[in-house]
Amino acid sequence: MDDKFVLDVGLAADLKAGFKRAGWETEEIKKISSGDTLTHVRGFVRGTSNIVPVESGPTTATNMTTLPSGLVVVHRSLEVDCDLDVMPPDWKAAGWECRPEDQIASRIRGQLIFDPAQFKRVLKLNEGEPYVVGHELKTRLEGELVLPDNLLEAWLQYPEFIPAECRQGRTYFWGKIYRDGDSLCVRFLYLGGGVWGWDCCWLDDGFFSGHPAAVLASTPPLVS
Repeated sequence: MDDKFVLDVGLAADLKAGFKRAGWETEEIKKISSGDTLTHVRGFVRGTSNIVPVESGPTTATNMTTLPSGLVVVHRSLEVDCDLDVMPPDWKAAGWECRPEDQIASRIRGQLIFDPAQFKRVLKLNEGEPYVVGHELKTRLEGELVLPDNLLEAWLQYPEFIPAECRQGRTYFWGKIYRDGDSLCVRFLYLGGGVWGWDCCWLDDGFFSGHPAAVLASTPPLVS
């Protein structure tokens, strides 16, 4: 035992008052006292680390590789929860739905670490077709790994991850199809006036050559 540390009555009273003031429960105090949790808390107290709240939605991670030359290469990745509800609030307030039976079966679900090398945009126009109606396009996209608008929201938050090809035309996210009464729609990403934004298109409308779907080329690995 380290005899430099003495938890006297005064320190114990300070800790008790602090835990009580913050609304701590007994099991939480036991948990923070186990393992190396207090080591990380100590780093925060000393100003050598930060404690940030866990938020839902997209997150980024940074990995660094030091090359033999001494150069440090920074790798950033974007992780997205494709099952998270990202329906626009005004749609939700108006009673819109995202029904399982309206969805494309092959859509991407679960946790996704976005890999630009696996991203592509696909058109499902037959030769000579100027456009295809959305309901027919939905059928043609079955079997494709269509991406949901969770990635759209992530890109709007972290636009540096948006692939260059998305600067042309629109990019549609068929991985989540929304319903307003009897009408279905999908959201799309566009670049207008140098600013990224989104809108939606009804499946009763026509989809042209500048309206590709965002898909993955192959099934992504599972994220634990």
